[in-house]
Amino acid sequence: MDQRQERNEYLDTGIDWGDGVAIPIVIVDYYHKIMLPRWDRAGNPIEPSPMRAAEMAFVIHLLRYHYESPKGESRPSLGTIAAKMGISRVQAFRYKNALEKGGLIEVTYRDHATSIYHFHGLMIAAKAAAMAAGEYTEEMATAAAEIPPAVEVYHEVVEHWPVESLWDLIAAGVGDKPKELRRWREVVLRYIACGWNPQNLNGMLRYFADNEIPDGGSENGRNSGGKRKETVTV
Repeated sequence: MDQRQERNEYLDTGIDWGDGVAIPIVIVDYYHKIMLPRWDRAGNPIEPSPMRAAEMAFVIHLLRYHYESPKGESRPSLGTIAAKMGISRVQAFRYKNALEKGGLIEVTYRDHATSIYHFHGLMIAAKAAAMAAGEYTEEMATAAAEIPPAVEVYHEVVEHWPVESLWDLIAAGVGDKPKELRRWREVVLRYIACGWNPQNLNGMLRYFADNEIPDGGSENGRNSGGKRKETVTV
């Protein structure tokens, strides 16, 4: 393994801050090189500027809830984050707004419930910044940008990447809308909670296609006519 490849693998690892929270090193090292669009108080666009340390602190708090949640979802209220950071809720909203408009976080808004935050854009931007600094290969940054969101969700829950030849199958079966990704995450989580094979991708996709959530009623996925259906493993 050459020195550059070793550096790539280092950037892909996470800093373990305890309690299962591991923030990717590439984000910690390169957040300050990510440019964000800016607006004045009247809503007029002004000169973009690098992501700020306070915005990174906001992300760290969001990531904490992502790793601590049983469902792997970051869904704290802005009031909670503001209290943890010692800032006003209005300031927390400004950080959220800047990161969302800049494409670094994706927010799923829900009625009568807190929003859910996703971080795929932040990882892509951090790797692009590292690549611009000569610290990351173009091939790896491109590959990160091409991972379908549904595959990312599966990896976050199962902690295992499906083989790449099946990525298109997952993407086509699930889609990339926040509501679909949220339901896909629930299917994968509940499927595993039933004690079934976490690599039975076909079984998970059948539940998703039928708009059902696994409940432990049948062994290792779906049965039809008393015969066990063929499964696709990853």
